[in-house]
Amino acid sequence: MANTLLLLSTVTHSPQAIERAIAEVKAAGGKLILLFVVDEELPNSILDRLEGNAFVGEQSGQEVYSALMNEYLRQGKQQLHEIKEQAEQQGLTVETLLKVGDLVGVCIGVIREREIAKAVLTRKRRSHLSRFLFGSPIKKIQDSVDCEFIIVEPDSN
Repeated sequence: MANTLLLLSTVTHSPQAIERAIAEVKAAGGKLILLFVVDEELPNSILDRLEGNAFVGEQSGQEVYSALMNEYLRQGKQQLHEIKEQAEQQGLTVETLLKVGDLVGVCIGVIREREIAKAVLTRKRRSHLSRFLFGSPIKKIQDSVDCEFIIVEPDSN
């Protein structure tokens, strides 16, 4: 039986991806592995944008970073719990992973370690120019591991 990965992160959330991952496991069997990655660079990019802004107030950069990371971890735990419950109610075996680090590197590591056969990923809404200039995390993952990928496009809302 093959394992199926559903990649979740602080920047992408798709009910369609959740439904698709559950459907894939129901059809093929195996375990659903839910991976929520908190990108450790995201709070830094927010702090860079707020630098010198009164919004940050008297808190140090480290305090703001810690508060943001704690909130992202809380959100990750909550999403993992909710999706796990939803999948288990449908009779699936589920493993949850909450990791902090580089989205691409963490995802590649988990695909290799857990011998993932299918990975369900949500594409972040970006322009073609942005993908060309900065690259695509999904493409980097696809180029680094050997498994089937199901890419869910973001809602058009």
